[in-house]
Amino acid sequence: MSCADHRDHNLAILPGSLLMGAYVPSFPGISIPALRVAGGLVIAFAGWNLLQKPSDDVIGCERVSFAAT
Repeated sequence: MSCADHRDHNLAILPGSLLMGAYVPSFPGISIPALRVAGGLVIAFAGWNLLQKPSDDVIGCERVSFAAT
C-alpha cells in the first residue's frame, strides 16, 4: 500500500469519526471520564512500546540506509 493510499483512507475515516464520535460512546453507556482514562492508557502503552522497540530507520514510506559506501 502506497503513501497516497493511506491518505485516501485517512480522508474517508476522519469525517466519519467526527460525525459518529459523539454518539458511539453514549450507546453502550460509556462515560467521558472513563473514555479519557482508557485513551490515556492506550497512549501510554503505545509510547512504552515505541520506547522499547529498536530503531528501524524508516522515514515516511521509504527505508533509509545509513551505511557508509
